Amino acid sequence: MDRRHLLRDKLDRWQRERRQRGKSSQTMDEFYQRAYTLVTSPVAKKAFDLKEEPAKVRDEYGRHNFGQSCLLARRLVEAGVRCISINYNGWDTHTDNFNSLKKSLLPPLDTGYAALLADLKQRGLLDTTLVVWMASSAARPKSTAPPEGTTGRARSVLMRWAGRRRENRYGSGIIERLCGVPEGRPLRVEDVAATIYRAVALTATRSTCHPRNGRSR
Repeated sequence: MDRRHLLRDKLDRWQRERRQRGKSSQTMDEFYQRAYTLVTSPVAKKAFDLKEEPAKVRDEYGRHNFGQSCLLARRLVEAGVRCISINYNGWDTHTDNFNSLKKSLLPPLDTGYAALLADLKQRGLLDTTLVVWMASSAARPKSTAPPEGTTGRARSVLMRWAGRRRENRYGSGIIERLCGVPEGRPLRVEDVAATIYRAVALTATRSTCHPRNGRSR
C-alpha cells in the first residue's frame, strides 16, 4: 500500500509539473506520453472512485475483491478504456477441488460476473463490449472422485460476444465419462485469439510489429 501511495503521488506531481512546463520541455516517447495521459486524466481518476457508486449497486456486485473489480471494470468501460483485465486467483485446486469451488470460488464469481453483464446491458454497453472469461491450467482436464483424491480442471472459455445475440457452443458434449475430450469441433488457443481480434476489428494473420528478437506480433 505504501508503494502504491508513493506511485500515485509521483503521478500527481508529474501531472502538475507537466502542465507547468508546457509542451516544449516534454521529451517522453509518444506511447509513454499516452499512457501517462490515460492514468492521470480526470476521467480515469474518477472511474477508480468506487465510492461514487450507490451502496445497492456495490452490493449487487458483491462486497468482495472480484465483485468490486467487476464494478470497476464497468466504470472503466464507461470512461473509454479499451482493454480491461480482471484477475481472480486461487483456481489451481489440486486438492479438495469441489469444496473449494462450492464454498469459496464460485459464489463470488457468480455474483460479480452476472452483475457485470446485467449492468453493461442496462447501460447499453454490452453490444459494444466483448466480455471474455477464461483461465489457463497445466493439469489434465479430468476429475477423479475420492478416495483417489486427485482432481483436475476442464479448460473452458466463455464469451459474451460484442453486439451478437446468437449463442454458439463448442465441445458441449463429453466423449469420456469423466471429462477429457470435447465432442465435435475442438477449439485451439489461436481460435480464441482470432475471435477476440475480430471483435476489435483486427486481422489475426497480420503482423503488426517486428521486435528486435525477430518474433512477429
